[in-house]
Amino acid sequence: MNTTYRLAARQKAVENNEITYFTGKPCKRGHLSVRFTKNNQCKECLQEYAKQHQTRLHLKKRFDLTEKEYELMLEAQNGVCAICKEEEKIIDGQSKKKKPLSVDHCHNTGRIRGLLCTACNTGIGLLRHEPYILKAAAEYCR
Repeated sequence: MNTTYRLAARQKAVENNEITYFTGKPCKRGHLSVRFTKNNQCKECLQEYAKQHQTRLHLKKRFDLTEKEYELMLEAQNGVCAICKEEEKIIDGQSKKKKPLSVDHCHNTGRIRGLLCTACNTGIGLLRHEPYILKAAAEYCR
């Protein structure tokens, strides 16, 4: 936790019209974070829920993919990138956890091809998803 908070009881925080308060005790998930006076919810728990909900909405809206379908794809690829066959190495700055593999799709048809690590996804993106450029790059690297 970056900020120092003084200990406060929820009732006292409500009386003082404060939005958050700090008990000095971890929540049921183990976060040592401020809580909201309105619902007693831990701020970190709420942020985790919002991130998961955002991911579900992103998968559905962008790719018409459910979380379960994503998990099945991940399982079929043994949890690794479809190109380099390695696990994701990039750590999310906020959650400090490995980022999930990206959903790769054809930009012309929208067809989902597989799940890629950040490096491979960025690489083919920078090469404009053009097979002839990708082949030329592979030949060049020989």
